[in-house]
Amino acid sequence: MDMSKRAEELMSDPRRGLFKLAIPIMVGMLAHTLFNIVDTIFVGRLGAEAIASVTIAFPIAFIIIAIGSGVGIGTTSLVARLIGAKRKRMVDSAAENAIILSIILSIIITVAGIVTSRPLFVLMGVTGNVLEMSVSYINIIFSGMIFMLPMMILASILRGEGNAKTPMKIMITTSILNAVFDPVFIYLLGYGVPGAAMASVLARLIGSLVMFHIFFIKRSTYVELSFRKFRMNWNIIKDIFSVGIPASLSQMSMSAGLLILNVFLIALGSVYVAAFGLGFRVDMLILLPIFGISSGLITMVGMYVGARNFERAKWITKYAMKISVVIMGLVGLLFFLIAEYLMMIFTNDPQVIMSGAEYIRIVVLSYPFAAIGITVYSSFQGAGKGIPALVLTLLRVILLSVPIAYALTFVYGFGATGVWIAVSSASIISAVVGLIWYKCFHFEKCKITKPKFPINSAH
Repeated sequence: MDMSKRAEELMSDPRRGLFKLAIPIMVGMLAHTLFNIVDTIFVGRLGAEAIASVTIAFPIAFIIIAIGSGVGIGTTSLVARLIGAKRKRMVDSAAENAIILSIILSIIITVAGIVTSRPLFVLMGVTGNVLEMSVSYINIIFSGMIFMLPMMILASILRGEGNAKTPMKIMITTSILNAVFDPVFIYLLGYGVPGAAMASVLARLIGSLVMFHIFFIKRSTYVELSFRKFRMNWNIIKDIFSVGIPASLSQMSMSAGLLILNVFLIALGSVYVAAFGLGFRVDMLILLPIFGISSGLITMVGMYVGARNFERAKWITKYAMKISVVIMGLVGLLFFLIAEYLMMIFTNDPQVIMSGAEYIRIVVLSYPFAAIGITVYSSFQGAGKGIPALVLTLLRVILLSVPIAYALTFVYGFGATGVWIAVSSASIISAVVGLIWYKCFHFEKCKITKPKFPINSAH
Protein backbone atom coordinates (compact mmCIF):
# COMPACT_ATOMS: atom_id res chain seq x y z
CA MET A 1 0.00 0.00 0.00
CA ASP A 2 1.18 3.51 -0.84
CA MET A 3 1.92 5.04 2.53
CA SER A 4 0.40 8.36 1.53
CA LYS A 5 -2.88 6.47 1.02
CA ARG A 6 -2.37 4.80 4.41
CA ALA A 7 -2.11 8.22 6.04
CA GLU A 8 -5.19 9.43 4.19
CA GLU A 9 -7.14 6.38 5.37
CA LEU A 10 -6.10 6.94 8.98
CA MET A 11 -7.06 10.61 8.84
CA SER A 12 -10.37 9.99 7.05
CA ASP A 13 -11.64 7.62 9.75
CA PRO A 14 -10.03 8.72 13.03
CA ARG A 15 -11.76 6.10 15.21
CA ARG A 16 -10.62 3.21 13.07
CA GLY A 17 -7.25 4.85 12.49
CA LEU A 18 -6.56 5.17 16.21
CA PHE A 19 -7.23 1.50 16.92
CA LYS A 20 -5.40 0.43 13.77
CA LEU A 21 -2.33 2.03 15.33
CA ALA A 22 -3.03 1.32 19.01
CA ILE A 23 -3.56 -2.45 18.93
CA PRO A 24 -0.26 -3.35 17.21
CA ILE A 25 1.63 -0.91 19.43
CA MET A 26 0.05 -2.49 22.53
CA VAL A 27 1.02 -5.99 21.35
CA GLY A 28 4.56 -4.79 20.62
CA MET A 29 4.83 -3.29 24.12
CA LEU A 30 3.63 -6.58 25.60
CA ALA A 31 6.30 -8.41 23.58
CA HIS A 32 8.93 -6.01 24.94
CA THR A 33 7.71 -6.64 28.49
CA LEU A 34 7.96 -10.40 27.93
CA PHE A 35 11.46 -9.87 26.48
CA ASN A 36 12.62 -8.58 29.87
CA ILE A 37 10.65 -11.17 31.85
CA VAL A 38 12.26 -14.03 29.90
CA ASP A 39 15.73 -12.63 30.64
CA THR A 40 14.87 -12.48 34.35
CA ILE A 41 13.55 -16.06 34.38
CA PHE A 42 16.65 -17.57 32.78
CA VAL A 43 19.13 -15.47 34.76
CA GLY A 44 17.22 -16.23 37.97
CA ARG A 45 18.22 -19.89 37.75
CA LEU A 46 21.88 -18.91 38.09
CA GLY A 47 21.44 -17.79 41.69
CA ALA A 48 21.09 -14.69 43.86
CA GLU A 49 24.32 -13.04 42.66
CA ALA A 50 23.24 -13.35 39.05
CA ILE A 51 19.86 -11.78 39.80
CA ALA A 52 21.57 -9.01 41.76
CA SER A 53 23.97 -8.22 38.89
CA VAL A 54 21.16 -7.80 36.35
CA THR A 55 19.06 -5.84 38.86
CA ILE A 56 21.95 -3.45 39.47
CA ALA A 57 22.51 -3.00 35.74
CA PHE A 58 18.81 -2.38 35.04
CA PRO A 59 18.70 1.36 35.93
CA ILE A 60 21.50 2.03 33.46
CA ALA A 61 19.79 -0.05 30.78
CA PHE A 62 16.56 1.85 31.52
CA ILE A 63 18.31 5.18 30.91
CA ILE A 64 19.49 3.91 27.51
CA ILE A 65 15.95 2.79 26.64
CA ALA A 66 14.60 6.16 27.82
CA ILE A 67 16.99 8.01 25.51
CA GLY A 68 16.07 5.85 22.53
CA SER A 69 12.37 6.00 23.33
CA GLY A 70 12.47 9.79 23.70
CA VAL A 71 14.20 10.35 20.36
CA GLY A 72 11.76 7.84 18.86
CA ILE A 73 8.73 9.77 20.12
CA GLY A 74 10.21 13.00 18.72
CA THR A 75 10.78 11.27 15.38
CA THR A 76 7.25 9.81 15.22
CA SER A 77 5.75 13.21 16.00
CA LEU A 78 7.80 15.04 13.36
CA VAL A 79 7.30 12.44 10.61
CA ALA A 80 3.54 12.38 11.26
CA ARG A 81 3.29 16.18 11.16
CA LEU A 82 5.26 16.38 7.92
CA ILE A 83 3.14 13.67 6.30
CA GLY A 84 0.01 15.55 7.38
CA ALA A 85 1.49 18.69 5.83
CA LYS A 86 2.26 16.72 2.61
CA ARG A 87 5.97 17.66 2.67
CA LYS A 88 7.37 14.45 1.18
CA ARG A 89 10.92 15.70 0.67
CA MET A 90 11.07 16.99 4.22
CA VAL A 91 9.71 13.66 5.52
CA ASP A 92 12.64 11.86 3.88
CA SER A 93 15.12 14.44 5.19
CA ALA A 94 13.70 14.21 8.71
CA ALA A 95 13.95 10.41 8.66
CA GLU A 96 17.55 10.48 7.42
CA ASN A 97 18.54 13.02 10.08
CA ALA A 98 16.86 10.93 12.78
CA ILE A 99 18.77 7.81 11.71
CA ILE A 100 22.14 9.61 11.63
CA LEU A 101 21.31 11.12 15.02
CA SER A 102 20.61 7.63 16.42
CA ILE A 103 23.96 6.35 15.10
CA ILE A 104 25.85 9.28 16.63
CA LEU A 105 24.05 8.80 19.97
CA SER A 106 24.73 5.05 19.92
CA ILE A 107 28.46 5.62 19.43
CA ILE A 108 28.59 8.21 22.23
CA ILE A 109 26.61 5.96 24.60
CA THR A 110 28.76 2.92 23.77
CA VAL A 111 32.10 4.65 24.35
CA ALA A 112 30.99 6.60 27.43
CA GLY A 113 29.21 3.57 28.88
CA ILE A 114 32.08 1.12 28.53
CA VAL A 115 34.59 3.63 29.95
CA THR A 116 32.46 4.55 32.98
CA SER A 117 30.58 1.33 33.80
CA ARG A 118 33.11 -0.19 36.21
CA PRO A 119 33.84 3.06 38.12
CA LEU A 120 30.09 3.70 38.35
CA PHE A 121 29.31 0.26 39.80
CA VAL A 122 32.22 0.57 42.24
CA LEU A 123 30.87 3.96 43.32
CA MET A 124 27.50 2.25 43.94
CA GLY A 125 29.28 -0.15 46.29
CA VAL A 126 29.13 -3.23 44.07
CA THR A 127 31.97 -5.71 44.68
CA GLY A 128 33.19 -9.25 43.95
CA ASN A 129 31.43 -11.55 41.49
CA VAL A 130 28.41 -9.29 41.28
CA LEU A 131 30.62 -6.43 40.10
CA GLU A 132 32.26 -8.53 37.40
CA MET A 133 28.94 -9.90 36.15
CA SER A 134 27.31 -6.45 36.18
CA VAL A 135 30.18 -4.89 34.21
CA SER A 136 30.28 -7.73 31.66
CA TYR A 137 26.52 -7.65 31.21
CA ILE A 138 26.13 -3.90 30.73
CA ASN A 139 29.21 -3.56 28.50
CA ILE A 140 27.78 -6.11 26.08
CA ILE A 141 24.50 -4.19 26.10
CA PHE A 142 26.45 -1.00 25.36
CA SER A 143 28.19 -2.73 22.45
CA GLY A 144 24.80 -3.48 20.93
CA MET A 145 23.68 0.15 20.90
CA ILE A 146 24.71 0.50 17.26
CA PHE A 147 21.89 -1.96 16.45
CA MET A 148 19.38 -1.07 19.14
CA LEU A 149 18.98 2.71 18.75
CA PRO A 150 18.75 2.82 14.93
CA MET A 151 16.20 -0.02 15.07
CA MET A 152 14.10 1.98 17.56
CA ILE A 153 14.24 5.04 15.29
CA LEU A 154 13.32 3.07 12.16
CA ALA A 155 10.35 1.65 14.08
CA SER A 156 9.39 5.19 15.10
CA ILE A 157 9.53 6.33 11.47
CA LEU A 158 7.15 3.52 10.51
CA ARG A 159 4.74 4.51 13.30
CA GLY A 160 4.92 8.11 12.10
CA GLU A 161 3.87 6.87 8.66
CA GLY A 162 0.91 5.13 10.24
CA ASN A 163 2.41 1.63 10.04
CA ALA A 164 2.36 0.08 13.52
CA LYS A 165 2.07 -3.56 12.41
CA THR A 166 5.61 -3.92 11.05
CA PRO A 167 7.35 -2.72 14.27
CA MET A 168 5.01 -5.04 16.21
CA LYS A 169 6.01 -8.05 14.09
CA ILE A 170 9.70 -7.25 14.47
CA MET A 171 9.39 -6.81 18.24
CA ILE A 172 7.57 -10.15 18.53
CA THR A 173 10.27 -11.77 16.41
CA THR A 174 13.12 -10.35 18.52
CA SER A 175 11.34 -11.44 21.72
CA ILE A 176 10.98 -15.00 20.43
CA LEU A 177 14.62 -15.05 19.26
CA ASN A 178 15.75 -13.76 22.65
CA ALA A 179 13.83 -16.56 24.38
CA VAL A 180 15.54 -19.08 22.09
CA PHE A 181 19.03 -17.58 22.42
CA ASP A 182 18.93 -17.12 26.21
CA PRO A 183 19.30 -20.79 27.22
CA VAL A 184 21.85 -21.35 24.45
CA PHE A 185 24.19 -18.55 25.53
CA ILE A 186 23.52 -18.75 29.29
CA TYR A 187 23.60 -22.53 29.80
CA LEU A 188 24.66 -24.44 26.67
CA LEU A 189 27.64 -22.22 25.85
CA GLY A 190 28.20 -21.47 29.54
CA TYR A 191 28.45 -17.67 29.38
CA GLY A 192 26.12 -17.14 32.35
CA VAL A 193 24.90 -13.59 32.96
CA PRO A 194 26.89 -12.10 30.03
CA GLY A 195 25.15 -14.72 27.88
CA ALA A 196 21.80 -13.04 28.56
CA ALA A 197 23.23 -9.79 27.19
CA MET A 198 24.66 -11.62 24.15
CA ALA A 199 21.25 -13.15 23.45
CA SER A 200 19.58 -9.73 23.66
CA VAL A 201 22.13 -8.07 21.37
CA LEU A 202 21.95 -10.88 18.79
CA ALA A 203 18.14 -10.80 18.76
CA ARG A 204 18.19 -7.03 18.23
CA LEU A 205 20.86 -7.34 15.53
CA ILE A 206 18.56 -9.65 13.58
CA GLY A 207 15.68 -7.23 14.13
CA SER A 208 17.86 -4.41 12.79
CA LEU A 209 18.73 -6.44 9.69
CA VAL A 210 15.01 -6.99 9.05
CA MET A 211 14.42 -3.24 9.38
CA PHE A 212 17.36 -2.59 7.02
CA HIS A 213 15.82 -4.97 4.47
CA ILE A 214 12.44 -3.20 4.68
CA PHE A 215 13.87 0.29 4.19
CA PHE A 216 16.85 -0.28 1.87
CA ILE A 217 16.21 -3.53 -0.06
CA LYS A 218 12.46 -4.05 -0.22
CA ARG A 219 11.79 -0.29 -0.09
CA SER A 220 8.17 -0.84 0.92
CA THR A 221 7.89 2.35 2.98
CA TYR A 222 6.54 5.80 2.23
CA VAL A 223 9.80 7.27 3.53
CA GLU A 224 12.61 6.92 1.00
CA LEU A 225 16.12 6.75 2.44
CA SER A 226 19.05 7.32 0.09
CA PHE A 227 21.55 9.59 1.94
CA ARG A 228 22.98 10.60 -1.46
CA LYS A 229 22.39 14.27 -0.86
CA PHE A 230 22.27 14.06 2.91
CA ARG A 231 22.84 17.17 4.96
CA MET A 232 22.55 17.48 8.71
CA ASN A 233 19.59 19.77 9.29
CA TRP A 234 19.84 21.30 12.75
CA ASN A 235 16.28 22.59 12.62
CA ILE A 236 15.09 19.00 12.22
CA ILE A 237 17.35 17.83 15.07
CA LYS A 238 16.04 20.66 17.23
CA ASP A 239 12.45 19.67 16.44
CA ILE A 240 13.11 16.02 17.32
CA PHE A 241 14.85 17.01 20.55
CA SER A 242 12.10 19.49 21.50
CA VAL A 243 9.81 16.47 21.96
CA GLY A 244 12.40 13.73 22.51
CA ILE A 245 14.46 15.21 25.35
CA PRO A 246 11.44 16.00 27.57
CA ALA A 247 10.07 12.49 26.81
CA SER A 248 13.37 10.90 27.86
CA LEU A 249 13.58 13.03 30.99
CA SER A 250 9.97 12.11 31.81
CA GLN A 251 10.84 8.41 31.82
CA MET A 252 13.99 9.00 33.86
CA SER A 253 12.06 11.07 36.39
CA MET A 254 9.71 8.12 36.90
CA SER A 255 12.68 6.00 37.98
CA ALA A 256 13.84 8.75 40.34
CA GLY A 257 10.38 9.06 41.89
CA LEU A 258 10.08 5.30 42.38
CA LEU A 259 13.53 5.22 43.97
CA ILE A 260 12.58 7.89 46.52
CA LEU A 261 9.32 6.17 47.41
CA ASN A 262 11.19 2.89 47.84
CA VAL A 263 13.56 4.62 50.26
CA PHE A 264 10.53 5.67 52.34
CA LEU A 265 9.20 2.12 52.29
CA ILE A 266 12.56 0.57 53.18
CA ALA A 267 12.35 2.48 56.47
CA LEU A 268 9.02 0.74 57.14
CA GLY A 269 10.05 -2.79 56.19
CA SER A 270 10.79 -5.08 53.24
CA VAL A 271 7.17 -6.29 53.18
CA TYR A 272 6.02 -2.89 51.93
CA VAL A 273 8.82 -2.65 49.39
CA ALA A 274 7.74 -6.01 47.98
CA ALA A 275 4.06 -4.99 47.98
CA PHE A 276 4.88 -1.76 46.14
CA GLY A 277 7.04 -3.57 43.59
CA LEU A 278 4.35 -6.13 42.81
CA GLY A 279 1.59 -3.52 42.76
CA PHE A 280 3.57 -1.34 40.37
CA ARG A 281 4.07 -4.31 38.01
CA VAL A 282 0.31 -4.83 38.01
CA ASP A 283 -0.12 -1.13 37.16
CA MET A 284 2.26 -1.38 34.20
CA LEU A 285 0.48 -4.41 32.74
CA ILE A 286 -2.93 -2.77 33.11
CA LEU A 287 -1.70 0.45 31.51
CA LEU A 288 -0.51 -1.34 28.35
CA PRO A 289 -3.80 -0.72 26.46
CA ILE A 290 -3.67 2.96 27.41
CA PHE A 291 -0.02 3.24 26.35
CA GLY A 292 -1.01 1.67 23.03
CA ILE A 293 -3.84 4.17 22.53
CA SER A 294 -1.67 7.12 23.55
CA SER A 295 1.16 6.07 21.21
CA GLY A 296 -1.31 5.82 18.34
CA LEU A 297 -2.65 9.22 19.35
CA ILE A 298 0.80 10.78 18.86
CA THR A 299 0.71 9.78 15.19
CA MET A 300 -2.92 10.81 14.65
CA VAL A 301 -2.56 14.22 16.31
CA GLY A 302 0.74 14.77 14.47
CA MET A 303 -0.91 14.16 11.09
CA TYR A 304 -3.86 16.42 11.87
CA VAL A 305 -1.64 19.21 13.19
CA GLY A 306 0.55 18.94 10.09
CA ALA A 307 -2.59 19.21 7.96
CA ARG A 308 -3.71 22.12 10.15
CA ASN A 309 -6.93 20.32 10.99
CA PHE A 310 -6.93 21.36 14.64
CA GLU A 311 -10.58 20.48 15.20
CA ARG A 312 -9.95 16.88 14.18
CA ALA A 313 -6.83 16.75 16.40
CA LYS A 314 -8.98 17.97 19.28
CA TRP A 315 -11.72 15.45 18.47
CA ILE A 316 -9.43 12.40 18.32
CA THR A 317 -7.81 13.43 21.62
CA LYS A 318 -11.23 13.67 23.27
CA TYR A 319 -12.25 10.32 21.81
CA ALA A 320 -9.03 8.61 22.96
CA MET A 321 -9.57 10.10 26.39
CA LYS A 322 -13.12 8.75 26.66
CA ILE A 323 -12.12 5.25 25.55
CA SER A 324 -9.15 5.22 27.94
CA VAL A 325 -11.24 6.38 30.90
CA VAL A 326 -13.89 3.70 30.25
CA ILE A 327 -11.24 0.96 29.97
CA MET A 328 -9.44 2.02 33.13
CA GLY A 329 -12.69 2.54 35.03
CA LEU A 330 -13.86 -1.00 34.28
CA VAL A 331 -10.44 -2.51 34.98
CA GLY A 332 -10.19 -0.51 38.20
CA LEU A 333 -13.55 -1.85 39.41
CA LEU A 334 -12.55 -5.43 38.61
CA PHE A 335 -9.17 -5.10 40.30
CA PHE A 336 -10.73 -3.52 43.37
CA LEU A 337 -12.80 -6.68 43.79
CA ILE A 338 -10.02 -9.22 43.16
CA ALA A 339 -7.03 -7.37 44.66
CA GLU A 340 -5.95 -10.21 46.97
CA TYR A 341 -6.14 -12.79 44.20
CA LEU A 342 -3.91 -10.64 42.00
CA MET A 343 -1.25 -10.57 44.70
CA MET A 344 -1.52 -14.34 45.18
CA ILE A 345 -0.33 -14.79 41.59
CA PHE A 346 3.06 -13.38 42.61
CA THR A 347 3.50 -14.38 46.25
CA ASN A 348 2.13 -16.53 49.07
CA ASP A 349 3.37 -14.21 51.84
CA PRO A 350 0.17 -13.12 53.69
CA GLN A 351 1.60 -9.74 54.74
CA VAL A 352 2.71 -8.86 51.21
CA ILE A 353 -0.67 -10.00 49.86
CA MET A 354 -2.55 -7.83 52.37
CA SER A 355 -0.40 -4.75 51.81
CA GLY A 356 -0.33 -5.20 48.04
CA ALA A 357 -4.11 -5.56 47.93
CA GLU A 358 -4.44 -2.32 49.90
CA TYR A 359 -2.13 -0.60 47.38
CA ILE A 360 -4.26 -1.80 44.47
CA ARG A 361 -7.56 -0.78 46.07
CA ILE A 362 -6.29 2.75 46.70
CA VAL A 363 -4.47 3.25 43.40
CA VAL A 364 -7.29 1.94 41.18
CA LEU A 365 -9.27 5.01 42.23
CA SER A 366 -6.82 7.05 40.17
CA TYR A 367 -6.89 4.80 37.08
CA PRO A 368 -9.43 6.90 35.11
CA PHE A 369 -7.40 10.03 35.93
CA ALA A 370 -4.17 8.31 34.86
CA ALA A 371 -5.87 7.60 31.53
CA ILE A 372 -6.67 11.31 31.17
CA GLY A 373 -3.11 12.35 32.04
CA ILE A 374 -1.46 9.91 29.62
CA THR A 375 -3.83 10.92 26.81
CA VAL A 376 -3.23 14.62 27.37
CA TYR A 377 0.55 14.54 27.28
CA SER A 378 0.54 12.21 24.26
CA SER A 379 -1.61 14.75 22.44
CA PHE A 380 0.93 17.44 23.31
CA GLN A 381 3.75 15.25 21.99
CA GLY A 382 1.89 14.61 18.76
CA ALA A 383 1.56 18.35 18.28
CA GLY A 384 5.32 18.76 18.73
CA LYS A 385 5.16 20.08 22.30
CA GLY A 386 7.37 18.08 24.65
CA ILE A 387 7.62 20.31 27.72
CA PRO A 388 4.03 19.77 28.98
CA ALA A 389 4.58 16.00 29.13
CA LEU A 390 7.76 16.51 31.17
CA VAL A 391 6.15 19.00 33.55
CA LEU A 392 3.10 16.79 34.13
CA THR A 393 5.25 13.71 34.73
CA LEU A 394 7.51 15.58 37.17
CA LEU A 395 4.43 16.89 38.93
CA ARG A 396 3.01 13.40 39.30
CA VAL A 397 6.05 11.29 40.19
CA ILE A 398 8.16 13.73 42.23
CA LEU A 399 6.72 17.17 42.99
CA LEU A 400 3.41 15.82 44.37
CA SER A 401 3.87 12.17 45.29
CA VAL A 402 7.12 12.55 47.24
CA PRO A 403 6.12 15.37 49.65
CA ILE A 404 2.60 13.94 50.11
CA ALA A 405 4.05 10.49 50.83
CA TYR A 406 6.57 11.88 53.30
CA ALA A 407 3.95 13.93 55.14
CA LEU A 408 1.36 11.16 55.37
CA THR A 409 3.87 8.42 56.17
CA PHE A 410 6.25 10.06 58.63
CA VAL A 411 4.42 13.16 59.92
CA TYR A 412 0.83 11.93 60.21
CA GLY A 413 1.68 8.26 60.83
CA PHE A 414 -0.21 6.61 57.97
CA GLY A 415 2.66 4.21 57.34
CA ALA A 416 2.80 2.52 53.93
CA THR A 417 -0.83 3.52 53.36
CA GLY A 418 0.43 7.10 53.13
CA VAL A 419 2.60 6.15 50.14
CA TRP A 420 -0.33 4.44 48.42
CA ILE A 421 -2.52 7.53 48.97
CA ALA A 422 0.26 9.78 47.68
CA VAL A 423 0.65 7.78 44.46
CA SER A 424 -3.09 7.88 43.82
CA SER A 425 -3.66 11.54 44.72
CA ALA A 426 -0.64 12.73 42.72
CA SER A 427 -2.03 10.98 39.64
CA ILE A 428 -5.43 12.62 40.13
CA ILE A 429 -4.09 16.14 40.69
CA SER A 430 -1.61 16.03 37.79
CA ALA A 431 -4.37 14.77 35.47
CA VAL A 432 -6.58 17.71 36.41
CA VAL A 433 -3.70 20.14 35.79
CA GLY A 434 -2.99 18.45 32.46
CA LEU A 435 -6.64 18.67 31.41
CA ILE A 436 -6.70 22.41 32.14
CA TRP A 437 -3.45 22.85 30.19
CA TYR A 438 -4.89 20.86 27.29
CA LYS A 439 -7.99 23.04 27.18
CA CYS A 440 -5.79 26.11 26.81
CA PHE A 441 -3.70 24.43 24.13
CA HIS A 442 -6.59 23.33 21.94
CA PHE A 443 -8.69 26.46 22.20
CA GLU A 444 -6.15 28.40 20.16
CA LYS A 445 -4.89 30.31 23.21
CA CYS A 446 -1.49 28.82 22.49
CA LYS A 447 -1.84 30.11 18.91
CA ILE A 448 -0.87 26.91 17.18
CA THR A 449 -1.94 28.25 13.81
CA LYS A 450 1.45 28.51 12.15
CA PRO A 451 3.44 25.36 12.86
CA LYS A 452 7.11 26.00 13.21
CA PHE A 453 9.82 24.86 10.80
CA PRO A 454 10.12 22.41 9.14
CA ILE A 455 6.33 22.13 8.65
CA ASN A 456 6.29 25.42 6.74
CA SER A 457 9.23 24.45 4.56
CA ALA A 458 8.57 24.65 0.85
CA HIS A 459 10.33 21.32 0.30
